Amino acid sequence: MKNLNQFHFLKLLIGLLMVPVIFDVPFSQGQEAEQTELKDLEKKIEASQSRSEELKKKASEAAKEGQKISRQLVVVARQIQEQETALTTLEENMSVLTNQIAAKKDDVRLQNRNMAHTLAALQRLSQRPPEYIIMRPAEAVDTVRSASLLTTALPEIEKKTELMRQDLAELNQMKETLLSEQDNHRVALANLLGQTKNLERLQKEKLTLYSGFLEGAGQEEARRKTLAKSAKDMRSLIDKLEEELKRAGPSLLPTPPIPEGASFAKAKGALPYPARGNVIRRFGSKIAVGTAKGISIQSRTGARVIAPFDGRVIFAGKFRTYGNLLIIAHGDGYHTLLAGLNKIDTIVGQWVLAGEPVGMMAQTRLASATGNAMGPAPELYLEIRKDGVPINPLPWLKK
Repeated sequence: MKNLNQFHFLKLLIGLLMVPVIFDVPFSQGQEAEQTELKDLEKKIEASQSRSEELKKKASEAAKEGQKISRQLVVVARQIQEQETALTTLEENMSVLTNQIAAKKDDVRLQNRNMAHTLAALQRLSQRPPEYIIMRPAEAVDTVRSASLLTTALPEIEKKTELMRQDLAELNQMKETLLSEQDNHRVALANLLGQTKNLERLQKEKLTLYSGFLEGAGQEEARRKTLAKSAKDMRSLIDKLEEELKRAGPSLLPTPPIPEGASFAKAKGALPYPARGNVIRRFGSKIAVGTAKGISIQSRTGARVIAPFDGRVIFAGKFRTYGNLLIIAHGDGYHTLLAGLNKIDTIVGQWVLAGEPVGMMAQTRLASATGNAMGPAPELYLEIRKDGVPINPLPWLKK
């Protein structure tokens, strides 16, 4: 019995000694697997951080380079708008000269016709022989009276002849001036074409620079167009877009460093007109559906449209009766709305500088059988809103 107990004791002792050995193998394998997973996770985190840092670096470089291109675009757009103004002035001068030439030609024709009648009468008198007058006494009296009247009228005829010479000289001068203006117009058009090509090249260069970020921008644009369909009115749309802007944040296109102190509110009275032309409808004017919430600017065909202040494009597309609409957020609750554009040259998420081209007006108008432009010129509609409420844009624009 004693030996049996000793045997069991030895068996138990051997069993206890073997426990660590039995459990040691699976415990070490578990730790090793866990450590492997942790190392893999750390590598993934490091790779993700590395990619994130690389993306930030690329975004920063793209933003800086994009800002350089934007500054060049601002300069070119200003040159184009100045050329557009010069062309408009030349075209107005040419139109005035053309009308003056037409009126002067009519005047000269009338004077020429009157002069021809007078000279014909003198010629008839000079051709009557004395015998004819003697044989017909009644006509002789009329002839003497006519001769007397013509003799009195001779100084007036000479005066009219001199005036006619002056009119002809003036008409020739007008024609020469018109030819000169037409030459200037051709040169101005050639300059505008060259500047336009330069602008399009820079816009393409900027778009290529942002090519790596366009997928996200395209998704944002699609989301915002969906928001536009559900928005009840403009204020509702702006509220939804602002919420989307806060949500999207980093997924938008690269933003250059924003200068300290840049404030839309402080720019009151200094904003450039988005397009060159005449204001034909003012804020508060009566329109078919109430009162105008902005102003309308009548521009030349194909006019370039610029951003009035630095900001982020938060909408680009069609919205209700606005047609092609561009909304730029400037911060502090300020937005500018540009509608009536034929073409939009910017995308959702893009940061634009004051004076940077963002679109253009319609290129052509209806033409008459004579080739002259007919119908209304393009109209650009501008609204400025603060916290979604429209305010009068005119006090904000440069005089």
